[in-house]
Amino acid sequence: MDTVKNLLSVEAVSSFCADVSDRAESAVAKVDDLVTSRVMRLANSAAVLFTLKALVDKVGMAVSLDNFQVNTAADQFVGVVGDLEIAGWCYNIWALCVLLQLASVVRSALADKDELTQGDVTAMAATNFFVARMVGSDAPLQSTVLAALVTGYAMRNNVGASSATKTSLHTASVQLASAFLTTSATLGVVAFLAALIPSIPVVGGFVPDVSALLAVVAMHGITNRAGNGSLKEIVNGVILAGMSLNAIKGGIDLSLDFDSILSNVTTAFLLFVTYQAVDNARAAASDL
Repeated sequence: MDTVKNLLSVEAVSSFCADVSDRAESAVAKVDDLVTSRVMRLANSAAVLFTLKALVDKVGMAVSLDNFQVNTAADQFVGVVGDLEIAGWCYNIWALCVLLQLASVVRSALADKDELTQGDVTAMAATNFFVARMVGSDAPLQSTVLAALVTGYAMRNNVGASSATKTSLHTASVQLASAFLTTSATLGVVAFLAALIPSIPVVGGFVPDVSALLAVVAMHGITNRAGNGSLKEIVNGVILAGMSLNAIKGGIDLSLDFDSILSNVTTAFLLFVTYQAVDNARAAASDL
């Protein structure tokens, strides 16, 4: 009887309730740590996932698990075309950007703590939005320039983990997009300005179109500017390698007319700039 009284005493009941409460709080804390915190981090990245889905849906990227086929929809990103065309296969970089963003969000959600800052989330979401806006735009040059400015903002201002010279999983997608769009926008602007240059009369006719040569000069400036990060160096090397292959695959015209000479000088200069870019890319890849 005394045992029953002791078990039903106020102190015993209070101790039992406190023990239950402590165990419940401990269980909830474990759930928060293992599950809820990860769900919340995933929710914090909702803007990235939403804009990424909008971009993927607009261009038609898809993966077929039945026959393991991947449609990167690279041709959908071809907008601004200057006198130095970016090789079509280079546009597969956008599929890589999508995969990197997904990997970044998943890693942050599964990590012990949030690895994505609000600045990182905003940079990725803004990149997705303006790239989607660029695709199929009626004003491709303006849309590309705007997208290039927006994607480069985080690195120019060191927002979140972004930096022009440091690369991580959480910044790689924006850095790749910025590097590619900067080159594309520059070539588009050069082509636009070159078209405004009036033909200069010379003996026997007019000076041929020098817009391709001006584009190579612009690429030389992009390749050798100070402050290029590792990924930008690699992107420049890949783009220029594709340009050089396109330039020489049709053969070299050894005629002595002015057009042929100018074309060969442009090609030679392009090959020189490509050599510089590839060498820079090799050095940059070793630093990653």
